[in-house]
Amino acid sequence: MIAFPRTALAQELVAALQGKALLGDAHNGLFLAAPRRTGKSTFLQGDLRPALQAAGVVVVYVDLWADARRDPGMLIAEAIARDLQPQLGLVARTARKAGLDKVKLGGLEVDTSKIGKVDGLTLTEALRLLHESAGQPVALLPVLVGSLGAYVRGGADISANQSFEAFIAQCEAVMRSRRTLVVISGDLSHVGPAFDGAPLHPAGKDKLRKSDMAILAAACTGQPERFLASVAAIGDRTNICGVAPLYLGLRLLGASQGRSLAYQHCPADDADTSVVSVCGITFV
Repeated sequence: MIAFPRTALAQELVAALQGKALLGDAHNGLFLAAPRRTGKSTFLQGDLRPALQAAGVVVVYVDLWADARRDPGMLIAEAIARDLQPQLGLVARTARKAGLDKVKLGGLEVDTSKIGKVDGLTLTEALRLLHESAGQPVALLPVLVGSLGAYVRGGADISANQSFEAFIAQCEAVMRSRRTLVVISGDLSHVGPAFDGAPLHPAGKDKLRKSDMAILAAACTGQPERFLASVAAIGDRTNICGVAPLYLGLRLLGASQGRSLAYQHCPADDADTSVVSVCGITFV
């Protein structure tokens, strides 16, 4: 594959991630989204990662699709453990070579083979330890791509996706241990020439509003399968990018009831013939 270096973009994101940009809150986290095979991973590894490292940031790179059978949390834990290992110091590394299971670091007993497990360091503790021992900021770059297109356009059964169900189960286990606020973020429909569709005029916008309202009504029932079925019923012809986060959120919320607070069309081209529809819903 031919790669096109994007050095300037990488430097811009490094400044934003370090909180040096005038506006924005990218230092709290950055989400990179684009269609498959357009160079996201190449940019992360070839441009952004070296730029962050040059700026003195410890970069932990995780490909969550490297093995779809594995628990994503464990993939992240293993990546942190790999990057923590060089920071253990000569004495600690010597102790491990001598067969000792644990070493003392930063006031904590560390067994890097157990990070993220029930009897090991939590991910939060491991990240703090990595930050303190390295004396540098730490950037965690998970790679998670994909959509629910196969389930709203291809007729596939989402309940048969064992990896997805395992992820849901893990999230539910965490939620049972503490009070949790679920925040769902995603747009609704993307319609018009800006999204390779026909120009959208007033009548078309009214039709889109009715279509969106039917899907929002299904979501507000709090029933994830009903919501997914409502999108599948129209073959996702309006390109709803928020299907995955909303379905996931509904699964995690369990029995709930939604209330639609607002709905709006946002212009997506200068001629106002392309729109992105957005809304606000609270679930209790």
